[in-house]
Amino acid sequence: ESLAPADEFVEVADRGVVTTFCIVNIPVIGRALELPYVVASIALDGADISIHALIQECKPEEVRMGMRVEAVWKPDGEREGSHEDILHFRPTGEPDMPREGFINRL
Repeated sequence: ESLAPADEFVEVADRGVVTTFCIVNIPVIGRALELPYVVASIALDGADISIHALIQECKPEEVRMGMRVEAVWKPDGEREGSHEDILHFRPTGEPDMPREGFINRL
């Protein structure tokens, strides 16, 4: 392993599993989201790292560890090729991943 910068882009899945999450009940400066909202750590399928992202299109109390989610993207003409092209993640409706499947990603 190395801390050297990557010299090429590697495409990863836009689906994954919630490993941890936080229900935010306090307004954050610069973020105009209706409270409460959820920020989660998402282990992307086939990737070695997790990302932090909003979970929407469900009630905050429905979010749980192991929940399968998928990215919701900006429209094609508005994308810039960065992580900010992902608007949020939403539940897929697939069965939850058992804890043993993501415990090493915490």
